[in-house]
Amino acid sequence: IVVTDTVGTIPLVNEAVERILGYSQEELLGKNTHDFMVVPDGDMRDDFVETPSTAMDSVYYYESKWKGKNDRLVDLGMSVSTLQDYSGNTTGMVACVRDITDRKAAEQKLFEYQNQLRCLASQLTLTEEQERRRIATEIHDRIAQSLALAKIKLGSLGAAVQSGEKAKDVAAIRSLLDQCIKDTR
Repeated sequence: IVVTDTVGTIPLVNEAVERILGYSQEELLGKNTHDFMVVPDGDMRDDFVETPSTAMDSVYYYESKWKGKNDRLVDLGMSVSTLQDYSGNTTGMVACVRDITDRKAAEQKLFEYQNQLRCLASQLTLTEEQERRRIATEIHDRIAQSLALAKIKLGSLGAAVQSGEKAKDVAAIRSLLDQCIKDTR
């Protein structure tokens, strides 16, 4: 738990914050929370998600990186609410912080695995398409050509055959070859 005044100066932290950031209480007290926050592009507003807890007050949740001791980066999930005096004037903020570094690392790893899986799926699809083209080329260039050549040779053989019954057999075989050529196309 981190308590701040209205400008972000820390008058109170608990031991859990000391453990999370690695600083002693003495090193944190009197410092401003912005001294520890790592704000990308100087804009923190997009990280806030308002979650109303009652009709009278609001809790804001956001995630950000903080600088821990020895410049170690710590991902924190923060639920922040205002502190008010009896007159309803804001006197500061109270934040409940959680170290979400492991979760963020797991999310990053999951994202990388998903990208890798998408790449592998794309590569598999490309390989399948290449194999289909190779098979189609093989069928068209070799099998269809061989069938066409067999049809031509069978035609010249049929012209040389004198028997009517044998000529019908040759014509039937040529018809089968025609169908095979159409199928390979």
